[in-house]
Amino acid sequence: MKNSNFLGGLGLLLFGGGYLWEALSYPLGTMRNIGPGGFPLLIGLVLVAIAVFLIVQGLMQASEEFRFPWRPFIMISLSIAVFAFLVKSVGLIAAVVAAVFVSSLSEPPVPIVRTAVLAVFLTVVSWFIFIFALGMPLQLVYWP
Repeated sequence: MKNSNFLGGLGLLLFGGGYLWEALSYPLGTMRNIGPGGFPLLIGLVLVAIAVFLIVQGLMQASEEFRFPWRPFIMISLSIAVFAFLVKSVGLIAAVVAAVFVSSLSEPPVPIVRTAVLAVFLTVVSWFIFIFALGMPLQLVYWP
């Protein structure tokens, strides 16, 4: 059983089960007045249902060799870390641009122009969402 649906279903089942376990620690409320645990319980149930579907589908498929995509996993994780470390020290613009360029290394043949356009677009979207719409106290550029 080394196919991606089965393994992905197992991972989702673990995550959904943990989500359900934590949701049950909150009061559920009633159908008329739902409590703080009602919506997380629903989300956990949906995750577990999708996980069961994936596991069954994986069991019914022919077994194929599964290779974990290490390079994308490492580069995307590294880009999140780069953003987290840079956003306060150099500002939002440089942090988003650095995160986009690091994450673009997850797939080798990405043209630099496409990555630059994506970096500009995501910088504008980040500014709009976090600074303009939500009013978060982030600096675009940090000047020491």
